[in-house]
Parts: sequence; C-alpha cells; structure tokens
Amino acid sequence: MTASAPTPSVANKDANLVLPEFEQTQPSAAAACVLEARPIDDVSGVLRLHQSGAAFVQMDVSEVRVEVPIGETIADVFVELIGLGWHIKGHLDISAFSVHPTSTLSFGGFLRPTQFAKLRVAGARPGQLLLTANPPSFVTPVAALSPEPCACEDVTIGMPPPPMDDEVAQTGNWSRFKRGTLAKRVALRIDPSTEPVAWVNATEEVQVLEQRGDYTRVISTQYVTNVYGWVPTRDVHMLRPHGSEGYKESGIVGTFSQPQPIENPNRGGLALCQTELSLIGLVNGEAMRVGTIEPATVLETTGRDRGLVWLVPPKSVKALNGVKFGVPEAQFAKCAPQ
Repeated sequence: MTASAPTPSVANKDANLVLPEFEQTQPSAAAACVLEARPIDDVSGVLRLHQSGAAFVQMDVSEVRVEVPIGETIADVFVELIGLGWHIKGHLDISAFSVHPTSTLSFGGFLRPTQFAKLRVAGARPGQLLLTANPPSFVTPVAALSPEPCACEDVTIGMPPPPMDDEVAQTGNWSRFKRGTLAKRVALRIDPSTEPVAWVNATEEVQVLEQRGDYTRVISTQYVTNVYGWVPTRDVHMLRPHGSEGYKESGIVGTFSQPQPIENPNRGGLALCQTELSLIGLVNGEAMRVGTIEPATVLETTGRDRGLVWLVPPKSVKALNGVKFGVPEAQFAKCAPQ
C-alpha cells in the first residue's frame, strides 16, 4: 500500500489564517506498510508537523494508524492518533516506535522473539519491514545481529495472539521436558557441526529438547525472547523435575502515558457537530491541517479569530509548545450549541 499523493500546499502563517485552505501534514515517503490497531504500548510519543519540525502534540489514544515509509533507513513514521473523536496526524521519530511479531521470527538463527518483544524498524521495502531485536542480557552474540526481513502482516502494534513460536506451541506441558542449568559460560551453536553464534552465561536455566552425542539442544524461555541452540552436554547440570512451570514472566505488557489536560482560563461554550470537521493546528505561527474531528463529537470552544474557531482539547490531548487547535469557522457554522 502506498501513501496518497500530497495535496497542493498553501503557505499559511499567523497573518494569513483567513485562507480557506491549509497545507496538510504529509508522510515523508510512500508507505511500505500500514498498521492499524488499538496499541498495547505507548506509541503516541510526540508528533511533529514535519520530519524535523517542532513537536506539537502528545495524545492518549484508543486507535492508531501508522504508515511506515519505504527506505533502507528510516527517520520517522507517519502516525494518525485517534481518541475521543479527534484524529491527529504527524511524524513520530522512529526511535519511539516498535512492533510486535505475530508469527515465528528468527534472528541470527538462535533468537526468537515472543509476541511481547518490542522489535525496532530499521528500514522498509514494499510489503516488508526490516526489523532488529535485542538479545537478552545473558546472551552475547559472536557478531552483531543483522536486521531481518518480515512481511507486514507478520507484525502488529496491537495485542498479538499467543503463542507465535511454533516449536514452543508444540511442546505443551513443560513438565514433560528435563530441566537444567548451565555449569559455566558456554558457546551456543545453531548445529553441533557449526561454529558458535553466541555465548550464554552460566547458571541460566534451560529446558532440554534433545541430545545428539556430545551436544544437547536447549531452549531458554523468556517473557520477551526465546533462545535456542546446541551446547556441550557436559556443561548442562540437570535439575530435579517439578510441576509445570510455563514461561518466566516479569514486567507488564504495556503502559499508556497520562498527560494532564491543558489549562485554559478562556473556556467557552459547547457545540455538537454532525459533520466531520478539519482540524487545524497553529504551531509556531504556522497553521496546518493536522487531522479531523469525527461527526457527533462535542466540542468546547474558546473564541473565534481570523476564520477559525479555537477549541479546548479533550483530556487525552496534550498540546505542546503553545500549540492551538481550531476548526474553520465556515464548517463550525453548521454546529449546534449545547
């Protein structure tokens, strides 16, 4: 899917707000992937009008739409935040964005992220993302892990369906497997006949999947990442079996920021609009169309000025750097007072 072509722009500064059209914030490039979901992580971050422009809003959201641009390296993604009838679009720095896998992915041949892993996007091609994963603290790769390609449909920004790791799913009750710990720091191999791909710290608990001569294939199951590979059998200290353990889990799935509502002493009246409205943001003297407001959304106004009706943002929207939000007066004229 590609992003829509930019509309003709009209330069709008503070003195020209009466112009009937406003430049619309646009993606930086055509989209390789478009992701839509109710997020389980805080992907709202801080949005900017342009790729390197001023930050203008932070928002708690119920739905998110993300366009990941095509490029071997990516600086930002184009985001539409949706909450309480407000749709706000802008650029989000790529360092503040992550995705979750929905199918089995492998990094370096030994690292398989679980559905709760936060994978970073290093680049994108049409229909495909280039993802990076961080190994757990007890694993040291021999060489840096390269970005791995992944189909757009194999990731999500929402709640992923567990489990994704086919091999983990097939194991069933963990009590059927022998357990052990590593007696010392050991070399991890993808196959007994290959060179080591990583080092695993001593005392790490593992499940034993199979044994082949002097090597044993093990898995270390973690909340975020599963680690697979072959280690010397002599370095696996077997433990007494006990009841089913399942996965080691720690932490929480995700959190949402709770920005405080912007304080405005000039609160005005309420209005209900039955048609969609264009949302205009005034950022550092530059007015741009940054989104829309859904029909049947109750709005609180603060006054009118130069062709715009200024609004009090809902509690979920935190305006930054003195930003003001408004709607065209011509559209607002059709709204009914409440």
